[in-house]
Amino acid sequence: MTASKEEIYAFAEQAGAKWPALVVAQFTLESGHGLHVSGKNNFFGLKGSGTVKTTTEYYDGKEVKIEDSFIDFESPQACVDYLVERWYKDFKGYKGVNNARTVEEAAQMLVSEGYATDPWYAQKLLKIMAKTDDYVNLLNVPEYFTGAPHQIAALKTLQSSLTLDQKKAFTDMWRKAAPAAKFPLKVPYFYQRDSKTWQGERMCQSSSIAMRVEQIDPSIVGDDDSYLDIVNRFGDTTSQSAHQKALSSLGLKAQFLQNGTEAMLCQLLDKGMAVPIGILHKGSISKPSGGGHWVTLTGYDEACFYVHDPFGELDLINGGYPKTGPTDGNNVRYSRKNLMKRWLIHSANDGWLWVIEK
Repeated sequence: MTASKEEIYAFAEQAGAKWPALVVAQFTLESGHGLHVSGKNNFFGLKGSGTVKTTTEYYDGKEVKIEDSFIDFESPQACVDYLVERWYKDFKGYKGVNNARTVEEAAQMLVSEGYATDPWYAQKLLKIMAKTDDYVNLLNVPEYFTGAPHQIAALKTLQSSLTLDQKKAFTDMWRKAAPAAKFPLKVPYFYQRDSKTWQGERMCQSSSIAMRVEQIDPSIVGDDDSYLDIVNRFGDTTSQSAHQKALSSLGLKAQFLQNGTEAMLCQLLDKGMAVPIGILHKGSISKPSGGGHWVTLTGYDEACFYVHDPFGELDLINGGYPKTGPTDGNNVRYSRKNLMKRWLIHSANDGWLWVIEK
């Protein structure tokens, strides 16, 4: 049995998906509008006991073909219900993508929370949605407005269709000054790999701490290479003792802690302090490994931390860095759930962090 996109939309709406159109985009991408199911009535590549098939996964940014088992469903509705129940709603302590503020954020959460291993999955879904949208999104009008006669005529038609109350409500909202967003904090970003020293590949801690120092006072060090030069007077870039002495020499109060908690991070961020933390960036999310890596937190919300990652954008699920460009790690949003698995390794209060104040 197959289903139409209109039926999938209705099933998703009935099941409680906040964005039924996103479910339809997954239906299109995962099964080609229902023509290529992974199991009986399985339009979303949902894994479990059932039909065994070859599928494509991404590990360390590389495409790999593997055999896996996919669930067989009694009906298309049952398949959509299963998807929405486990991935869109909260499920057994897991925060579903219904918690996202926008559909774009929800699409990205499907990647960050582990539904898809394809790093471009969210972009593919949004591209599908853009193509299938039958209406102009008014939020996009300014971007495409060129002053053409037909565009002016369309806007005049819209204006004339509004009631006086609607015009007044629009005017009031338009003129109202929006409060400044609390997060992410305004923190300069340093990319460790552009270092003019030979230590660019290993200076993540220096780059992360330098971001916090720069946030406190831009006149103290200037950039991460300048800060590294001070650290090298006292020891190696990987040495907490060297950093402690370097920060003290700059007149800053600094504490290196190994008993951090998630609540502590939020409290520090609420005070306006960027927070360098040490994580394990290799291995899968279930078995994180590696010698350690440092990033700087610049904010948070219910689902994610804002992170300045000096190496690029980390694959939180599989480990490693599929994206390592000069700006790829600038205020990237990392899932709180998954980042904490790479920071709190043995208990809920063993996170490594620096608390740095003037």
